[in-house]
Amino acid sequence: MVSVVFESEAEIEVVLYPNPSNGSDNIFLKVPSSEGENFNVLINDLFGRDFISDLTFIEQNDHTLIIIDFDKQLPKGYYLINIVIKGEIITKKLVVE
Repeated sequence: MVSVVFESEAEIEVVLYPNPSNGSDNIFLKVPSSEGENFNVLINDLFGRDFISDLTFIEQNDHTLIIIDFDKQLPKGYYLINIVIKGEIITKKLVVE
């Protein structure tokens, strides 16, 4: 068995807030801006079920603010927010209390 470690040249810092959440309010992602770059955002629970949400992208000086508005209140539990940027997948854990 061989261990392989992939290191990206520059780590992309993504901020998720509020975390923990109450499940009924919007969730925000703060992502560094990349001119002309598209972001994909996928939300799943720990069983792999997808959760549908509306995304609003607001370009700001040095970052993009992504507002995640869920179509219904999220049940209590743990969720994975996957952001695809420049072919790299960044996963953030969301706790709903």
